[in-house]
This record gives sequence, structure tokens and C-alpha cells, in this order.
Amino acid sequence: MGESMRIVGKIGSGDPDQDGQLIDDAVWEEGLADWMAKGAPIRWQHNPAMPPVGVGESYRRLRAGEYEIVGRIIDEQVQHVVATGEAGFAPGLLTPLLISAGGAPGGRVTHCRALTVSLISPPYYGPAARVSDSE
Repeated sequence: MGESMRIVGKIGSGDPDQDGQLIDDAVWEEGLADWMAKGAPIRWQHNPAMPPVGVGESYRRLRAGEYEIVGRIIDEQVQHVVATGEAGFAPGLLTPLLISAGGAPGGRVTHCRALTVSLISPPYYGPAARVSDSE
């Protein structure tokens, strides 16, 4: 395997996703902190059967519900997809608790047992989730 590729991209937008669900900021904060504490594995297409394709190095809050992730991708095939601009970050939520909420027709996520981070090809978790920088 060659060198790793550094990537930067957004996850979440602070707006409902394509399923109409809105993830509470507290879920993001707790979930991303737990993800980092567990080694920050980045998966491909939410597939837990495959080994992680990279690792998260850091995250930061941009605004409520919108975060930026910096990571390194070690899988050469995924590096190629990222280089074409056809990959974005998406959260995986294990056992999400949804409540009815105005402005979020699919419900508001107020708790989950775990949050995972994946790179996925279109459709993204919102249009802003595309990887914005890679080297």
C-alpha cells in the first residue's frame, strides 16, 4: 500500500438530511468524541465487514449540527474515488432515538448508542458533505 491521503470535509449541515432527519448537536458532540476515543476508524459505504479505509485525526464544530473532519485515507482504491471528487462524509447512527419535530419531517435524533463515520459515494449526507480538500 502506498502513502496515505490527507482529507478534509464536512459532516452534517445543521439541516435535515435527505431522510428529513435532524441530528441534535449533543448527539454530534458525544458521538464524535466517542468515535475519536475508539480510534476514529473511517469506513467505506458504512460497511462494517470491510476493514477501515482510513482514520480520523480531528474534528471541529463549525456551527450547530455542522462539523469538519480531518483524516487520512490508506486504501488506494478509496483514495482514487476521493481524488475524483465523488466522496463525502456521512454519519452512521446505531439505534437512534427519534422524536417528532417541526422542521424535521423525518424526526429529530436526540440519542444514539454510537456514531460512526464513513466515506460514501453519492448521494451524500447533504451537498456540503463532499470532501473539500485532499493531498
